[in-house]
Amino acid sequence: MKVKSAKPSERPYKLADGAGMYLLVHPTGSKYWRLKYRLAGKEKVLALGVYPEVSLAEARIRRDDARLLIREGRDPGVAKQLQKNFLLNQNSQTFEAVAREWFETNIVDKSQSYQSRTLRILEKDLFPGLGRFPIAEITSQQLLATLRGIQARTVDIAHRAKQTTGQVFRYAVATGRAERDISSELTWAAHIAHGCGWAGLEVTKGRVLFASLEDGSELVRYRLGKIVQAFNFELGGNLDAFDGTDEGHTLAHPRLQGGVRSVCKTQAMDRLLELSAGYDLVVIDNASDAYAGNENDRSEVRAFLKGMLGDMAARNNQAVLLLAHIDKQAARVGAAGNNYSGSTAWHNSSRSRLALVPSDDGAELHQEKLNLGARLDAPIELSWSSDGLLKPLSSDRVGHAARLERQIREDATRLLGLISIAIDADEKVTAAKAGPHTTYKQLSSYSEFPTVFQGKKGKDRFWQALTQLKREKRISEFEQRDSNRNSKTYFKVVDAGSSTDEDAAFDDEKSSETRVGNIPPIPPARTYARAGERVGKGGDGTYVEPTNLRSDCPACAGEGCRHC
Repeated sequence: MKVKSAKPSERPYKLADGAGMYLLVHPTGSKYWRLKYRLAGKEKVLALGVYPEVSLAEARIRRDDARLLIREGRDPGVAKQLQKNFLLNQNSQTFEAVAREWFETNIVDKSQSYQSRTLRILEKDLFPGLGRFPIAEITSQQLLATLRGIQARTVDIAHRAKQTTGQVFRYAVATGRAERDISSELTWAAHIAHGCGWAGLEVTKGRVLFASLEDGSELVRYRLGKIVQAFNFELGGNLDAFDGTDEGHTLAHPRLQGGVRSVCKTQAMDRLLELSAGYDLVVIDNASDAYAGNENDRSEVRAFLKGMLGDMAARNNQAVLLLAHIDKQAARVGAAGNNYSGSTAWHNSSRSRLALVPSDDGAELHQEKLNLGARLDAPIELSWSSDGLLKPLSSDRVGHAARLERQIREDATRLLGLISIAIDADEKVTAAKAGPHTTYKQLSSYSEFPTVFQGKKGKDRFWQALTQLKREKRISEFEQRDSNRNSKTYFKVVDAGSSTDEDAAFDDEKSSETRVGNIPPIPPARTYARAGERVGKGGDGTYVEPTNLRSDCPACAGEGCRHC
């Protein structure tokens, strides 16, 4: 076949080579290798490449490979598409591909300077060392080596690069392209087995049995190895794994006998009961694999939790921790007591319930229920580390609580200043009963609106600050009727130097007096009496106690009088 000398014509034409392969010459001069074949009675055409990028010899090799698949009953067109998808998928899994996707998804609403700085860090500092590697295969040693190379040039950029890589990895986990979510529950188990405190909480060393019903023992050992390496633990044989996948994993299933519904044990449950003796803590991963019944049936759930797991805990004098994947919508909403799926018995039939709720920077561990022991004074904040572990932001629980309280007070002061700015601008700050959303929307329009109140987490801080201001009585509410006589509620700033008792009784906001020019309004008549007396009735029908005694009267100072 004279491929090179083939000239274009007014219409496309074919030059046959043999075994179904031919060269398709277009009027434009383009030349395409094609293979015509039949499979399952249907005639099909396979593209083998474009000349001269694909030579005659290479086209013949591709033809022969395709014909081998045809003889095996496989469609070479489908195989080619699968290979193409595989390569595309592989390319989309690299650190650079994931990072660029994260950038387009999460950074577009940031300032132009922030976007430029982040993109420069990615392209100049991170992509050369990490960009071509699949993100799921990048090790902590690779990441550390890259960051140390950046640190040798400038410490500040290295710090920013570390933050950026953490965000990219968390995005990869969220999109299912990285296995970096090494279970926090396995981390807790390792801390107990080692006897090491966690998040500032004291830990009693004990033997732990980790019953994995979802993942096999190989994956559990892999994750545990990451944890041991990260924390430098010596478990000393105190942590054992039970591979429930080999036992059919289900621990209990419902049974209907004689019209009566009950829950019965499986062989896997009997095996777990046998093995769990002598352990201080048994961790079961997870509820959906352990229980094959209806999660919405209150009686079934209660029988499983109390009748089986509770009985095992009491029999062996041990703690049993059951893991459950919560509803994803509930997780996005946050820990509000509704972060589990199924019957309320999952909550009511347990002694304690913790909720691991995603946050902007990692996760927060909330205590939703506790019958025995001391409660957490505040949610435990966790963040993703470079080794793929959720670690507490602080190991000092007392210090963390103090910092949280200080943050709320500082936010309250910021919010008070903003409310004062709005009031000084002759704008009434709404105190809508529907919650802080209307107030937030109104105040967020000001240029002085603090950045700490922006975003999802910022709104939570805004709510906490508003609650703190009301608790400290630095702001109060008053009602006012509009022109249509509809009553609306607004906030006002309480003067710290004013007498709250008198101000409450003679509030200027509710007073009908008006100021004329520079002449102050005539004060309302006030009744004074001796201490302990009840005088008249207030506007709401209650008696008014005479707490406003005239101590400036030289005749009867300190005793109260009627004539001053």
